[in-house]
Amino acid sequence: MQLIVCAFDAVEQAERVRDVLEQLDRHDHAIRLGNLAIVRRAPDGDISFEESGDGRAQIGQVLGAVVGSVTDFIYAFAGSFGPPAGRIAAGETQNAVQRLLHDAGFPDDALLAIGARLEAGETALITVVRPQDAAFIGGELQRLGGHLIAHTLPADVIAALARSAEE
Repeated sequence: MQLIVCAFDAVEQAERVRDVLEQLDRHDHAIRLGNLAIVRRAPDGDISFEESGDGRAQIGQVLGAVVGSVTDFIYAFAGSFGPPAGRIAAGETQNAVQRLLHDAGFPDDALLAIGARLEAGETALITVVRPQDAAFIGGELQRLGGHLIAHTLPADVIAALARSAEE
């Protein structure tokens, strides 16, 4: 497997490229992508990321919305201030989901390390591809304005990715 990391000067550019790669993956049966992640370093230096192979954020948002709504209802029914309690309950639920569920994507600390190397305002797109797809995907990333860095994955990382794909 090949790990491809590609830096972009703007968040919108990386998101457009991610959409192009996902369309290739869906419509071209010869191309198979693994997990896709986008890492952002905001102008103020904050690092954030999202990835296709790790659904914890989506699960946390859904559960947080449900718990927050129920909390709002209970506090409103009791005649207290519900919205602050609902927001707190929603946030705590999202944090609990992040702590309790297994990270099914790239390790979060690895994504944070990539983000720390980006310049403020830059974004990186990270994916895992089959070796036979690496040249094509790398060429597409460069054609779409990215600065490419590719590394071969060590055997233990490939084994971990294979295990997570089976789960």
